[in-house]
Amino acid sequence: MWPHNNIKTVFILMPLVFAFAVALDLYIPAVPELIRIFHSSPAQIQLTLSGFMFAFGLGQLVVGPYSDQFGRRSIALLSAIGYCLSSLLCATSTSLSALIVFRILEALSSCGMLVAANAVVRDVYSGDQSARMYSYLNGAIAVSPMFAPLLGGYIDVYFGWRACFVTLAFLGLAATAIVLVFLHESHHRDNRIKVNKHVFRRYYNILKTPSFLCYTTFSTFGIICLFTFFSSSPYILINDLGISRQHFGLYFGVMGLLFFIGSLIAGKTVIKIGLNTNILMGTLLIVCGGLLMLCWYLVFGLSTAGFIWPMVPISLGAAFLTGAGAAGAMEPFGEMAGAAAALYGCLEFLISGIVGNIVLQFPTDTSIPLALTVSMCGVTGIMLFALMPHGTR
Repeated sequence: MWPHNNIKTVFILMPLVFAFAVALDLYIPAVPELIRIFHSSPAQIQLTLSGFMFAFGLGQLVVGPYSDQFGRRSIALLSAIGYCLSSLLCATSTSLSALIVFRILEALSSCGMLVAANAVVRDVYSGDQSARMYSYLNGAIAVSPMFAPLLGGYIDVYFGWRACFVTLAFLGLAATAIVLVFLHESHHRDNRIKVNKHVFRRYYNILKTPSFLCYTTFSTFGIICLFTFFSSSPYILINDLGISRQHFGLYFGVMGLLFFIGSLIAGKTVIKIGLNTNILMGTLLIVCGGLLMLCWYLVFGLSTAGFIWPMVPISLGAAFLTGAGAAGAMEPFGEMAGAAAALYGCLEFLISGIVGNIVLQFPTDTSIPLALTVSMCGVTGIMLFALMPHGTR
């Protein structure tokens, strides 16, 4: 029996889901500066972000099955230690290629922590209760963009970009301590599944589940909206609109606050109105935000207000999609929760990384690529909702 109440569970799992978000957000204010330091292009520097997302997604396919075999606590502990060490390696990088390699190691460690946390939720909760917990954990993730870019901007200006990764190493150390002291094993030994040659058949069986594909797609749309904003915002706000690196985090933090509020609202409303209504609300919000951003740019040109205000409904919509999407995707799976969480995370972050990398191939002095990406996600989401199999809805 799980010994913790809902609130304590959220606080125990928060560092595990929080780590990957901070690893993305903390050094974002330094991204334009890294172009000068490493004598590279925005597309090359983007590999430190998109490469992180690719590794984070693909790594879950390996980590997930092993969490089904060895349990959630062991995977969480090893991953937290790896996160600490890889962050220190990032801080010692002397070339862009080395930084990319160490970021990949950091991503693999991050994915282990997130898979373990998602699987714990599925082990302990089900149905609308799991949707509530996933929404609350998404709210925990949203704490990162609320303060990490602001903190990272000051760290970069006063101590240099390497200090950002030293800070991440301390976070990994804290996560290690929390796992050791508070995290109980949620996956009973009688339910464990050994990793063998049939692991890919397990993934195939999960992929054949219509509800898994549908709900994972909705959640992916939410992550795409957020990641494309994260990828493009330092160039637009710092380079084009003249926002200082120290103050960049204030604008970025507004999105985190909105996602945090949206996650809390979604955690409450999902019990009253259900998963699918939350998803429909999410898709409508991101459509409205994407179209507003596009129209604002076409009428008034690039401006801070025209870039930030449309992100209000987009951030709220993404929060509705990710919480309900995770719960819907994971619901059919019990003893395979680790593998399901891994495949879910792989598809979500791999696709988001690909889309984010594509968006950065376009000019970074306009909000049109972001606006079109968000609008297409919303419109496609509405179409998918209308076409969902009867049994899924």
